[in-house]
Amino acid sequence: LAQLRDRLDEVRALDTPSFGRTDDGDVSIEGGLFEVFDAAWESPAMIAIVADQTGVAITDTDGDGIPDTAEQVEALVAVASETGVPFDAERSILTPDEVTTAVSFDGPVAATVFELGLVDSRAQESVAAAKDDLGPIAAAISDDLDGSFVQVTGGPFVREASLEGTNRALQVSLPVAVILCLIVATTFLRSIRYGLASIVPILMVVAWLYAFMELAGYAINLVTATIAAVSIGIGIDFAIHFIARYREELGRTGNRRSAVAATGEGTGVALLASAASSAVGFGILALAPMPLFAAYGLLTALMIVMALVATLVVLPSLLTLITSDRRAAQVAS
Repeated sequence: LAQLRDRLDEVRALDTPSFGRTDDGDVSIEGGLFEVFDAAWESPAMIAIVADQTGVAITDTDGDGIPDTAEQVEALVAVASETGVPFDAERSILTPDEVTTAVSFDGPVAATVFELGLVDSRAQESVAAAKDDLGPIAAAISDDLDGSFVQVTGGPFVREASLEGTNRALQVSLPVAVILCLIVATTFLRSIRYGLASIVPILMVVAWLYAFMELAGYAINLVTATIAAVSIGIGIDFAIHFIARYREELGRTGNRRSAVAATGEGTGVALLASAASSAVGFGILALAPMPLFAAYGLLTALMIVMALVATLVVLPSLLTLITSDRRAAQVAS
């Protein structure tokens, strides 16, 4: 326990700005087994209550704030878990719930929880910095307490780990999805050139979307991280519809400009109506009271508009580059 307290002093001395601090400037640490000890020494009655209920006298001969033996620790925590730590007949320093929150007790002390406050826990950089600072100390505590398991946990760290896992999955799944879309588009369009042309707008939409998020200050979280995957599904639909109609018009007229104009007037208008209805539907989420879902709705609506722009502006230019008026009949066949 003395080693554990020394490690906690290392945490208090951390100079990272990620943690909440006391008035003295030290990192604030609440809860845990030592809070029960401190409360017991402050209580005029607690030591007598423990002795009366368990027959164990609680002593601190070396003045380090820790009961002298493991038996005393067990007795003190057992009684505090049942009665709390009273200050007098009417007031308590710690309630039983506060004790059991700080110390999980089942015979010998099974676990103790120390709580630290994080500054700006919504920022992944802040959470990652705190984890980097606490991780080595937690590992050192595990080594000090042979056979014990010490872990940095809590809502912000769980979200950070989940987001990290999601990002890793997206880094694998997005290229796989793009490659599969390329294979499917190439197979059904019977042309590698048209297959590649259908993929370019998708890649541009993903780049535009995350560039906008960076400029506008939107953080990547478990919800917004999935928008890129959605953009692939929407973008490939728009592209294939436009390309299929373009090939029909090119085969009929034999002129690239005429084919692009006819495709824009026909399929382009249909895509515009489809995108508008979808964007409005998702845009309504921007009015949601929960910021997470509001951001998802706004960004998804924006992504649909970007996919439409890429299809109606970028894709026609690509199609005129990869085809020619002279080969129109061959391409259509």
